[in-house]
Amino acid sequence: MIDLRVLLPPTDLSRWVERRPRLLEYLEQWERSLRQVPLTVWLSDHYLMAFVKERPQTIRL
Repeated sequence: MIDLRVLLPPTDLSRWVERRPRLLEYLEQWERSLRQVPLTVWLSDHYLMAFVKERPQTIRL
């Protein structure tokens, strides 16, 4: 499971963030640092999960 950003603002605030490039850089640095800390994945409100479908096993009698 991968978290999709904890500190960065949502896309609807993109205009506000574009006017503050230093703030965005600062938040991105913190974001990268937090990825190294265990359990911070649970702080995010969006996640990316990958599932693999396996073939069912056949049972021989």
